[in-house]
Amino acid sequence: MKAKIISILLSAFIGCLFSLSGYAQIERVEPPFWWAGMQKSEIQILFYGKNIADYQVSLQEQIPVTGVIKTENPNYLFVSLDTEGVEPGLLHFNFQKKGKKFTREYELKSRRENSAQREGFSSEDVIYLLMPDGFANGNPDNDSVEGLTDKVNRAEQGGRHGGDLQGILNNLDYLEDLGVTAIWSTPLLEDNDA
Repeated sequence: MKAKIISILLSAFIGCLFSLSGYAQIERVEPPFWWAGMQKSEIQILFYGKNIADYQVSLQEQIPVTGVIKTENPNYLFVSLDTEGVEPGLLHFNFQKKGKKFTREYELKSRRENSAQREGFSSEDVIYLLMPDGFANGNPDNDSVEGLTDKVNRAEQGGRHGGDLQGILNNLDYLEDLGVTAIWSTPLLEDNDA
């Protein structure tokens, strides 16, 4: 009896490890959730994880994937789908590659009535477009990272300057003093171009 209990517990533990290993493939999802019932029903979700672009992606639910975009960096995968008529709840994305398979949940949340009444952008807003690399360098320690191809070289035309998210955070008061009400950043990606 004791051996049977140990066998069952060991099987459950191994099963948990395999399910967790699938989640380990994806380190980040952006946006972390979306709203059901939006006027524009096509959405795009970014999955980030080591070599995630090597996987084929599908949904368990009867919702077609309308597009998959892979970048030069294999750690990014953009997945588009149409959520028209889809009720709030969990979606289950299947990722499969050469016999390996794992599932990642993604939530479509319900919009509350009062949340739909929020004021959007207007002519009173000042939106500041910035490129983090050229805006401000808040942490020189991450300018040239070991293992990445691209290093800081301000002398080279088109070379990296070392700006980063910390530089933006350090200058929020400056932007507010300018009258900026929103920041529009160029895409935030791992900078590893050659």
